[in-house]
This record gives sequence, C-alpha cells and structure tokens, in this order.
Amino acid sequence: MKVKLDNIAEIKTGYTFRNGLKKYQKGKLGVIQMKDLKDYKIDFKNIDFITDDSIRENHYLKKNDILFKTRGEINSTYIFGKDILAVASAPLIVLIVKAEDILPEYLNWYLNQKSAKEYYNIISKGTSQKLISINNLKEMEIEVPSKEIQKHIVELDSLLKKETETMETIIIKRKNVITQKLLNLIKGD
Repeated sequence: MKVKLDNIAEIKTGYTFRNGLKKYQKGKLGVIQMKDLKDYKIDFKNIDFITDDSIRENHYLKKNDILFKTRGEINSTYIFGKDILAVASAPLIVLIVKAEDILPEYLNWYLNQKSAKEYYNIISKGTSQKLISINNLKEMEIEVPSKEIQKHIVELDSLLKKETETMETIIIKRKNVITQKLLNLIKGD
C-alpha cells in the first residue's frame, strides 16, 4: 500500500536561530546541525550546546523523530535515538511519525533507499546548492508493508550495518598488520 508522507508523518522545519548560534560550555540544550549528520548517523559527540530559554518545547526533539537533510548533494535521513534535550536547526526538516502502523525506523530506512533518492533528485531545486521544499516532500509516496514486515526490514538492515562495520574494522586491522610486516621486511626483520 502506498501513502503520502504527509498522511503518516508531521513534517516541520528545524528551529531558525535568527541571531546565530551562541555556544555555551555549560549549555543544556543540544543543537543538531547538518555538520552533525554523517554516514547515516548523528554524531552526538560534537554537537553544540546552548542556553536558550526562549525556545519552546514543541521544537524539542523526541526519541524516534527523523531528521531530513534538505540541502547538499546527498539528501538523507537520520533517526534521533537519544534521550537528550535537543533541537534540530534549520535547514533540517523534522519528521514525526503520526501513523500507528508505521515504525519510525522503517520510515527512516525507506527514506534512505534508492527510489527515495531518485524522488529527491526530481523534486530538488537549485543548480549549485540543491534544496528540497517541505511541500514537495509531503507529496512523496511511501510504500507501507505490514508492521511485521517493517520489523523484519529494520532488523535485517541493522544486522547489515553491524556486519559492514565489522568488515570495515577487519579490513583496517588487516591493512595495519600487512603494512607492519612490509615495514619489517625493509628493516630485515
């Protein structure tokens, strides 16, 4: 079954910091920016923290909110999976799943697939800096299988990511061992 994204998720822009972002060492409110989104993960170690009491709670991120990168060559989504006080800054878009028959993890997975990326290419505007509007994103059709199938997809995708990380670690370690052996050959060891 296909449904429009607007029917299954609330879609809103990230918070706009009109006077720029003023970082504070002891700030309690994390700010997720485009720079913090890498390799389909949120880099929580390097997010900036601020002290700002003027930001209303409706801007605060909740666990399983989905962050959408609207600008750049690669449009991708990231699931917010931490229990920390944070907001997403504009130009990020926040998707909040509102349909009970949709797993946020599934929607995040789906939005990162090739067919979704092809749709982003069609709806993006701009020559040097591609931009996707919320209105165009709302019209995107999402293929929604049963919740059981969604769970299987999410589980298999998680296993694939773990396997990929493990293989990358093995490759790096193997490269280091071989490089050391080659250096030892030079020294005559």
